[in-house]
Amino acid sequence: MRPMFEARQLVNMGAPDKLLTQMMNDAYCRDLQRFDKERVVLAWDALIQKQQAALETLGVPTMFGTTSQADCQVSTYCNCDR
Repeated sequence: MRPMFEARQLVNMGAPDKLLTQMMNDAYCRDLQRFDKERVVLAWDALIQKQQAALETLGVPTMFGTTSQADCQVSTYCNCDR
């Protein structure tokens, strides 16, 4: 958080230069990455688990709840040459 605070102080001094722009961009990217890790990925994983449970309850063949990345990979194989 400190770089963003310093960047705000520099903005109040005048027009931003390249260094200030880079500092602000870096701080924004770090905040965005932290948000993704702390909120988005966890919410996405919860939705995947909810969907798996719902499909398993409905009796969809081969559907089961899992947290294994290998089991969650999307299969793109299609034999369309028939």
